[in-house]
Amino acid sequence: YTSAPYSGVDSFYRLVATCTNSNETSTSAVIRLTSPSAPGVQTTNVVATGINATSITISATAGNGNNRVIYVSDNNFFIDPTTPNSPGVASTIWQNNGQQLVYDGNAANVTVTNLTPGATYYFRAYEVQKCTAILPNTYYYNTVLGTGNPASASTLSPLNYQVARTTGINFNSIQNTGNNFSWTTTNSGDDNLSTTTSIGFNFMYQGQTVTSFKASTNGFISLAPATTTDNAWTNNIGTNATNRQAIVAPFWDDLVVPGGVFANINYIKYQVTGSAPNRVLTVEWAGMELFNNPGPDLNFQVKLYETTNRIEFVYGNMTGFDGSRNTLYTYSVGMNSFSTAAGLGAGEVFALQAFNTNLFSSANANTINSAANSLRQVPFCFTRLLFTPGTYGGGTSLPAITNDEPNNALPLSILNFIPTDFCELYTTNGATASANIATCNAATAGTPDDDVWFRFSLAQAKNLNITLRSSGAFDGVLQVFSDAGTTPIICVNATLDGLSENITNQQFPAGNYYIRVYHAGVGSFNTNGTG
Repeated sequence: YTSAPYSGVDSFYRLVATCTNSNETSTSAVIRLTSPSAPGVQTTNVVATGINATSITISATAGNGNNRVIYVSDNNFFIDPTTPNSPGVASTIWQNNGQQLVYDGNAANVTVTNLTPGATYYFRAYEVQKCTAILPNTYYYNTVLGTGNPASASTLSPLNYQVARTTGINFNSIQNTGNNFSWTTTNSGDDNLSTTTSIGFNFMYQGQTVTSFKASTNGFISLAPATTTDNAWTNNIGTNATNRQAIVAPFWDDLVVPGGVFANINYIKYQVTGSAPNRVLTVEWAGMELFNNPGPDLNFQVKLYETTNRIEFVYGNMTGFDGSRNTLYTYSVGMNSFSTAAGLGAGEVFALQAFNTNLFSSANANTINSAANSLRQVPFCFTRLLFTPGTYGGGTSLPAITNDEPNNALPLSILNFIPTDFCELYTTNGATASANIATCNAATAGTPDDDVWFRFSLAQAKNLNITLRSSGAFDGVLQVFSDAGTTPIICVNATLDGLSENITNQQFPAGNYYIRVYHAGVGSFNTNGTG
């Protein structure tokens, strides 16, 4: 018996029996051994099952061979491997040098790394019959095209936008015209997630085409509805998971619908307006409150724009507190990636770093209770943030306060009614102590190291009520002077953080008056002052 010199050649054999004593022989018929052939069923359905900024995982449906090889290229042109030659040595690290073998084995998936963010790659799989009994190994390739083979996939583009912040905008509510969502839980207005809902057009996010989304009662939408099943109220925008991806969040916090009851779930609506190719998806949250905190009245929207792929966060009446309780926020604004990495980095998270600014980055996004994960002051009423795909050029900090001293006191109007709209906000953030000011005579005077000033005038004597409504963690002190700080009339600090200080039915003769406000504790916070 003599074997063929190598696999792939037809071999012919006879069996000859020889008698030792007489040398007589008997010969069998010729036996033909046919060489192996390429598999008849090609590898199919080459798809990307995992995509990140620098890697793509490819899976495929195997054919009827015992092996398969997969190539990647940065263009849709492949040179087929040649039977019976070995394809070479596979490497899953992209070398950026044209067609590259990335897999040679009997499975049907591979992860290719070292790819360029936002780039398109092409994948071609070949079903193989691999003969290994005699070296060198011999490969028999099926080189026909298969269903879904070749295929392409794009790495995730970095989250990068130009961000414009605008104040004094009109808020066009869709409460009377929008559509109601279907919800995964039908008995809760808290921590609820909608079912998958059509955007109404193709929208590009991180270089991927998105056609549907889910909405959360906690103030965000997900552009990865197939994998997002987690309705997290813990708004750590810098982390991701297989069950929470591609978050776009105009105001992500532990929110509930008005009253926290499912009967009010339809205060969250969506609507598609316009015609192709300029349609707009609007998702609106109306009258939202914090969990176990019925004071706030938060109204905001997210908009997705067809063709331009812009994203817009729009804020209407954002009454974040009313002085009735210590309302504390730890919200996030921004977006994150399709990536399933536990910690997201640059290009995978784009988060607001300081409230009421357009300062965005990936900084602090992985740190609980810091910057991007713990914004304290709600967005100002009737403002918007517009995200246009492009290179982020930086942002502008919140303007410094101008009423740090009595001579720059802000004028207050005298109202004939008790206001219910608390959109006019003031802050002591950045304020310093004014010198030579008469001390507050309240039982607890506090530390006036962050005082700010207001003024009003009376043409004739009046009885007035003056109310200071404090935000969460702010223990406001309210002091009134008949001049610029040397002649005090009254000072009150009767309540604690987040509550109201009131001067009730106080008679004021005609004249000019100054109001001093500061946080009783050490340091500066934010306050809502209403006269």
